[in-house]
Amino acid sequence: MKILVFLFLLITHVSVCSQSITVGVLKFAPPFSAVAGDGNHFFGFCIDVMDTICKRLHLECLYKATTVENQLQMLANGKVDLLFAPNPISPALPKEFIFSLPYLASNGQFIALQKTNVANINDIDNKKIGVLHDTLFKSLVYSNFSSGNQIQGYPFVADLISGLAAGEVDVMVINASDARYVVNNSNQSLKLVGGKIPMGEGYGIIALKKNNTLIRRINQSLVDMESDSTYLTLYNNYFGD
Repeated sequence: MKILVFLFLLITHVSVCSQSITVGVLKFAPPFSAVAGDGNHFFGFCIDVMDTICKRLHLECLYKATTVENQLQMLANGKVDLLFAPNPISPALPKEFIFSLPYLASNGQFIALQKTNVANINDIDNKKIGVLHDTLFKSLVYSNFSSGNQIQGYPFVADLISGLAAGEVDVMVINASDARYVVNNSNQSLKLVGGKIPMGEGYGIIALKKNNTLIRRINQSLVDMESDSTYLTLYNNYFGD
């Protein structure tokens, strides 16, 4: 009888530990996520956060590359179970989707070349501003700055930086945490312009409403990670001074 009980507990333990979830992440969005040359290994801040959550929840994390354009469709079709949202939490998201607690603040930040005469926010007037396609930063620019500014969209942060260096745009705007990373790690001479600009309610992990229980468990993990400083350690690994 003891042997049967042991075997039952062993099988149950293996079953629980082998449960897997597929997480959709952008293929190239450093430092948040990127894929290695073999196409199977992902790394970045979001990956470290999700790996930590999965370890605490005794889940196996599997990652699948997505694009900004196909993310929600892949989630709706069941090709992924979770997504790291490229846009801040918003009530405008279709009702079949739900957000976790924020895993990152959604502040905007302007960047310019060191040599430019753009020194503060007030200097961003009648300028060409680079933004990422399909993000809320375009709305931020239109709603808060001179109507004389021109908006130029780019698919990736690397393209934004190249456009700024080539003089295609005068300034660029991205997430504030990403901006610090870019300024500290780019081979271009860049500077932050002005301070952080609050927008949205933070970046969250998205799931279908039917996975509400999973999102609640993720929320508790995020709270625990903040309480025991695990989150701060991960954040500083990527965005710390």
